[in-house]
Amino acid sequence: MNKITSYILLGISVILLGFNLYTLDYQDIWGKDSRGALFGGLANVCVMLVVFINLTSQKIKEKVDQSKD
Repeated sequence: MNKITSYILLGISVILLGFNLYTLDYQDIWGKDSRGALFGGLANVCVMLVVFINLTSQKIKEKVDQSKD
């Protein structure tokens, strides 16, 4: 996955996280109506972590490749 794809996925994930936080019912977070938004928000946070790990590994790979030259 290249950097452009990573940033696009990160942007989509941030937008979807905002939408899920908007649709969440804060009066009854564990209620039936809020479960989809809660799990969707949790999934978006997981996607963001994976993308950040991928970007960090790409930066490390670039530094290792530069040090070999």
